[in-house]
Amino acid sequence: MIFNKRKIDKKPYFSYKKLLLKIANLPSRIRKLILLLIDLISLFITIILSNLLLYKFLYFNFSEVLRDFFLFSCLAIPIYLFFGQYKDLTKFISKRNIHYFLYRNLLVSIILTFFIDNLIYLFAISISQTFLSFFIRNIIANISSFSRISKSKKIVIYGAGEAGAKFANSLILNKENEILFFIDDNPSLWSRSILRIPIKSKTELEKYKNEIDILFLAIPTISSIQKKVILNDLYKYPFKVMIIPSLEEILSGKLKISEARSVRIEDLIYRDIAKIDRSNITKTFSNKTILITGAGGSIGSVITSQIYSVNPKIIIALDFSEFNLYSLKNKLIDQRNKETELIFTLGNCCDQKLIDEIFNKYSIDILIHCAAYKHVPMVENNPLVGLSNNICATRLIAKAAIKNNVHKAVLISTDKAVRPTNIMGVSKRIAEMIFLHSQNVIASSKESYDTKFSIVRFGNVLGSSGSVVPLFNEQIKKGGPITITHPEITRYFMTIEEAAILVLEAASFSKGGELYLLDMGKPIKIVDLAKKLIKLNGLKVRNALNREEDIEIKFIGLREGEKLFEELLIDGDATRSQNKYIYLARESKVIFDNSKLKIIDELIEKINYRDKKNALFLLKKLVPEWQMK
Repeated sequence: MIFNKRKIDKKPYFSYKKLLLKIANLPSRIRKLILLLIDLISLFITIILSNLLLYKFLYFNFSEVLRDFFLFSCLAIPIYLFFGQYKDLTKFISKRNIHYFLYRNLLVSIILTFFIDNLIYLFAISISQTFLSFFIRNIIANISSFSRISKSKKIVIYGAGEAGAKFANSLILNKENEILFFIDDNPSLWSRSILRIPIKSKTELEKYKNEIDILFLAIPTISSIQKKVILNDLYKYPFKVMIIPSLEEILSGKLKISEARSVRIEDLIYRDIAKIDRSNITKTFSNKTILITGAGGSIGSVITSQIYSVNPKIIIALDFSEFNLYSLKNKLIDQRNKETELIFTLGNCCDQKLIDEIFNKYSIDILIHCAAYKHVPMVENNPLVGLSNNICATRLIAKAAIKNNVHKAVLISTDKAVRPTNIMGVSKRIAEMIFLHSQNVIASSKESYDTKFSIVRFGNVLGSSGSVVPLFNEQIKKGGPITITHPEITRYFMTIEEAAILVLEAASFSKGGELYLLDMGKPIKIVDLAKKLIKLNGLKVRNALNREEDIEIKFIGLREGEKLFEELLIDGDATRSQNKYIYLARESKVIFDNSKLKIIDELIEKINYRDKKNALFLLKKLVPEWQMK
């Protein structure tokens, strides 16, 4: 029995795939010698055949064959070497190579007419040797390609235009890829082909869905809306989807047409907001001195970059993080705007001396207050630091804006300020109150203040620090699991670029005292977001029914202070502004009497003295709807 088992499991001694692999890995000189040997053998065979055919087997003389072989070899091999015949990679052999082989052999024949007085015979040898040598090389290339066929990627290209054809041409050289067909929405192309690759309707994807490894979306001129529709339609299929660069990226030189990227979650929800008319923004920010707090953060940095593009006079970028400020500096310097002076200030918005110094030194026209701690669990565990950054800094900044008669002051807020269930949300709600009260101070003041305070409130921003998307991507890289607090939890999402451009648009509208809400689209289930990210990475969700799949989704329970869903309005309603993506909220008017102002000042005092218990008690007095734990 033992003997029989060994006999069954015994593997063959010879494997042509292993042999080809060994040959492919031989040193370059040895591979060139093999090709030279192939040419010598094919030359010897063609000389014999030419003699037999031309002399009809009657005057065949082997000594003359050897003489001709010697003459041909002594002349042909040096010419082959001189013209680089052995520099070409055999696995990339193509039909154009046959022309070069033929030209070299004809040159040999013309020179040999001085030694052999039979032009037809010489040309017969040249032509025969060309095709035989090329045929042998082609067989080697095909066998080599066939040996790797099991590892090749099955490719489909969506888009049978110029971009798709160029991309296909770049893939053809790589024997690891096998292009099955093109997909195009134009019915007139379905019966045609590109580079001998057929063009099919997208309905064919259902038929081949289990054979396809990767589909490349190769329509760089497509709009983001059209791209979103196509990608959401492709999402149902099991194969991976990748995108070749947009026309803007290709023309700017940032990327080449052959450089594809994975689909990002932003591609599935993008709404082309960033392409709105920017004339209001240019008019508002051009040639102005602008202070941006939290300028190095995920939202602040994009806002800073957008403002920089409309040629303000001065941008003062204030941030507490050295690394963030350094990264922002490098990003903006690359844009090379010589009309704008950039001032990078490392410091804390809670530092009154620093804030006074900035306002005294520069005549600031516009303030955009982005600086805030926003990660709910982190602020929940470090409440005094979070309150200091979100409340004390806002109070200080608002006072400085009034004192220095800043033209516009904009606060970046969050949907978590609506009926807050956590300390971060409470702190942002009080920050909103401070800005709205500041506008009331301006309105009731007998002095000629011109500052216009406004608030822009929105939900989660994709890819920002603390967002679930970077967290999920990191968990996917590690093989899972993806952790979600609750299967029914939903959140609003928009891209950083969308949020930034709408904040600036809202700021340009402001007449003072407005609370703007950004249109976040429809709320998205976090579990659906996780499933899409898994799918976009070419993986599958593991569950009780499919335990052999890639990534598990694990529900860990709601965190302290976390809501199942977020809201943008506390009460009242909202009306659409000049921009269809921006709404003006109509909430109950915030009235700060002296007693509330006293509570704010007392709260700041308790925060500075690190009196957590009394600080939280005062928070409750200011925001009664917050359920203090």
